[in-house]
Amino acid sequence: MKQLTSLYFLIFILILTSYIPGKAQNIAINATGAAADVSAMLDVQNANKGLLIPQIILGSLTDATVIPSPAASLLIYNTNDLLTEGKGYYYNSGTSLAPVWTKLVASGKEWKLGGNTGTTPGTDFIGTTDAKDLVIKTNGSSRVNISSAGISTIGDATNHSKFASDGTLTLEGSATVFRDLNVPVFSTSNSSSNPPSISRFRRDAGDNSQGVFTYFFSASTEQELYFTVQLPHEWKEGSSLYPHVHWVTTTDVNSTKIRWGLEYTWVNLAGNFGNTSFEYGEDPVVPNGTVTAYEHAITAIGSGISATGKTISSYLVCRIFRNATAGSDDFTGTAGLLGIDFHFEVDAVGSRTDYTK
Repeated sequence: MKQLTSLYFLIFILILTSYIPGKAQNIAINATGAAADVSAMLDVQNANKGLLIPQIILGSLTDATVIPSPAASLLIYNTNDLLTEGKGYYYNSGTSLAPVWTKLVASGKEWKLGGNTGTTPGTDFIGTTDAKDLVIKTNGSSRVNISSAGISTIGDATNHSKFASDGTLTLEGSATVFRDLNVPVFSTSNSSSNPPSISRFRRDAGDNSQGVFTYFFSASTEQELYFTVQLPHEWKEGSSLYPHVHWVTTTDVNSTKIRWGLEYTWVNLAGNFGNTSFEYGEDPVVPNGTVTAYEHAITAIGSGISATGKTISSYLVCRIFRNATAGSDDFTGTAGLLGIDFHFEVDAVGSRTDYTK
C-alpha cells in the first residue's frame, strides 16, 4: 500500500509540473483565486499588502558591479542616499554592458512645459549639479550655452554675445557692431599753414538771419585742419578703422569730384610716433551718387586703416585736407566740411582695466 501511495504521489507531481508551464504565461497572485489579467504577465492583488522591489545599494548612476549585466529596464530601489539623485526607484535606461540608472521622478518634481508652481528659489532650479555645460537649443541648434565655469554665450558657436563669470560682456564673430568716432569740425584747429575759411552756407528764408557757418575748402589750394583721436575702450583691438568725411557744397557737383585726404601718425600708449601715412577718397558713398547743391554727402577716405598691433588708448594725430591740386579733384567750387568720422568695430562695452582690454 505504501508503494502504491508513493506511485500516486509521483503521478500527481508529474501532472502538476507538466501543467504549470502551460499556465505560466500569466501568473496571478491573490487571495481570491481570480485569474490573471490577460494583458499582464504577473498580476498581483492584495487589499493591505504591497509589492517590495529589491533594495540595492548603487555605487553610481553607471554601476555595473552590484548587479552584473543588469538587463535594460531592470527596476530596483536604491538605498544609497549619497547617490547624486538620492534614494528612490531606478531603472536601467542603458544596456546590460553599459547601464545607466535613471530615477523615476515623482509627479510635481519635473519641470513642466506649461510652467511650474510651488518652487523654492535656490533649492529648485534648471541646470546641472556636475561639471557639465547647460545648453538651450531651438530647431536642434544651440542658442544659449552656460559652461560649468560660469561663462555664458548667446548665439551660435562662433558668433555670439559672451558673458564671463564676473558678468563682463564681449561680442565675438559677427556679433560685433560698428560705431562712429566723431570729430566735430569746430573741434579741429585752423591754426595751420593754410586753413580753410569759415563761410556761411545757409540762412533763413528772408535772408535776414546771421545764418550757419562751416569751414569751406578752396578748389585751387590745398587747405587743412588738424585734430587728434584716441581709440576708446570698447574698440576691438587690431580691427581696421574706416575714416570718412561729411561735406556739402552750395552748387551742384554733378559728375565732377572732390578729393579729400587724411594724413596721420598712430601710436600705442608708451610708444613712439613714427612717420605719417596718407589715405584718400573722392567718390561719394551710396545713396549720394551725383551730389547736388546743399546735399549732405559722405566720402570714405581709403578702404580702411590697418590696426595690426594697435591697442585701446592709442592716439592718432591727424591732418584733414582737400587735395585740390590733384588732377582728379575737378570740382571748381568750394567744399564745406561738416565733420570727420571713423567707423570702428566694437567687441565689448569697455575694458577690464584702465589701460588694457
